[in-house]
Amino acid sequence: MCRFESKTILYIAVSVDGYIADENSSVEWISGHDDNVPTEDTFTPFLESVESV
Repeated sequence: MCRFESKTILYIAVSVDGYIADENSSVEWISGHDDNVPTEDTFTPFLESVESV
């Protein structure tokens, strides 16, 4: 018998109140409000660790 181990990981941005989109179904809030603050790319390293999609 062959057994495979796998796990599911959800990588998603969520606001403090638990929502993904705002009241207009927009996710613009994710980028923040200050264009002078650099953003950190955390998705690319995560995606490189994924074995299948």
